Amino acid sequence: MSGAPVGGLLTMPHTAPTAGDWSTPRDSDLLTRVLAAVTRWQPLPETGELLDDLADALDDVPPTDVPNLARRIDGYLAQLVSIALAHGACDRDRQVAGLVMRGRALQDSAPAAPGAEADLRLLRRTSLLVSDLVDRLVAMRHLKEPDGPIAVCFDHGQSSSCP
Repeated sequence: MSGAPVGGLLTMPHTAPTAGDWSTPRDSDLLTRVLAAVTRWQPLPETGELLDDLADALDDVPPTDVPNLARRIDGYLAQLVSIALAHGACDRDRQVAGLVMRGRALQDSAPAAPGAEADLRLLRRTSLLVSDLVDRLVAMRHLKEPDGPIAVCFDHGQSSSCP
C-alpha cells in the first residue's frame, strides 16, 4: 500500500529505473571529448618543479632543451588559465583578466620568425606570464603554495565570464 504509515513512518513505494528510462545527458561526441580531457589531465607539478622550470627559462644562460621546456610551461599556462576561468577570477580582478587574455594570445601564436632565438623569446614571454598568473591566483587565494604540489582552492558557485 503506497503512502501507508508503517511503524509511525510514511513509506513511499520504490520502483527501480529501467535501462529504457535512462538516456545519456549529453551527446556521445561531447562525452568522448570530456573523457579524453579527463584522461589527459595532469595536476600542477610540485612547487619546486614549476619554479625550477620558470627559473631555467628565465635564466641568463639559455636552456639546453627549449622545445620540452616550452611544452611544460605551455601546459602550466593552460592549467592556470583553466583555474582562473573556473573560479571566475577574471570577473573579480582586471589584472587576471588581462593575463588570461595575454595567455590565450600566446597559446595561439607561433614565434614571429622561426628559429631558436624566436623560440627562446616566446618561451621567456610565456614564462613571465605564468609567473605573474601564479602570483595573482595565489594572492586571490585560488591557489595556495604549500611545500608540496600547488593546491587549487575551490569555491563553488562562482560563474565566470572571463575572456
